[in-house]
Amino acid sequence: MMRKLLLAFMTVLLCLSFNIQATQKRKVLVIMSNVDKLQLKDGKTYETGFFLNEFAVPVKAILDAGFDVVVATPQGKKPAMDKHSKDPLFFQNDKKEMNDAFELTEKVLAKRNIKKLSHISDGNLDEFAGVFIPGGHAPMTDLMVDPSVGKILTYFHKNAKPTAMICHGPIASIAVLENPAAFRKKLTIDDKDAAEKLAEDWIYKGYEMTVFSTDEEKAAEKGQLKGKVEFYPEEALEIAGAKIKNKDAMQDNVIQDRELITGQNPVSDNDLAKTFIEAMNKAK
Repeated sequence: MMRKLLLAFMTVLLCLSFNIQATQKRKVLVIMSNVDKLQLKDGKTYETGFFLNEFAVPVKAILDAGFDVVVATPQGKKPAMDKHSKDPLFFQNDKKEMNDAFELTEKVLAKRNIKKLSHISDGNLDEFAGVFIPGGHAPMTDLMVDPSVGKILTYFHKNAKPTAMICHGPIASIAVLENPAAFRKKLTIDDKDAAEKLAEDWIYKGYEMTVFSTDEEKAAEKGQLKGKVEFYPEEALEIAGAKIKNKDAMQDNVIQDRELITGQNPVSDNDLAKTFIEAMNKAK
């Protein structure tokens, strides 16, 4: 009698465990910068951060698809938003859609929800179905030289797990280099040969990618930046060994090559999210 009761009890526990595992949502890691200023060539600085739609549109799609998101930054602090990105222009001139995106962003980026990147990189990366890096100019400063970013991206590359980046986000892929800070320094002094040598073992060499184009960056320099950037992301990735496939300025453009999914600019937000979610579902 006791044996039957024990077997019945164990069966119930197994069923409960199976149901819990079946209902657990898969997680997506969202890597964001802690930088709120971009150094320009002329000694000026530009107040920057993440771009609202480049974060909120993909994150909403990810959540709607049944995933959870975990946000991590280098300092474990809430990331700053580029004030120029809270503009209906980036939401098909729909002010309500913009406000809904901002509300979602504030909810997801509540202080208690932000993790420190080093804690994530030293933890169980296998629990994440994919990794996503939104844009804004901020990744050009800290994410592209952060060792934890490099460790995480290398893991996702080796395990062929979906990796999505949009606009300036793809510059974070430089973090996988042995010495990304030296690579960045060579870019700022326009020593392309030395930079290319430092990137000889870049794991994304030969990948087709897109990133905020040099033409788009030059337009931004004349517009909101009011100064010149220290280097152009498109040229930086080409020097590292990427095959850049950009379209004309502000044209929707998403490129998928193996595990890597990149979007060129803010208007690529919806297509990037769709491609990323499809890749994660396919990789189940």
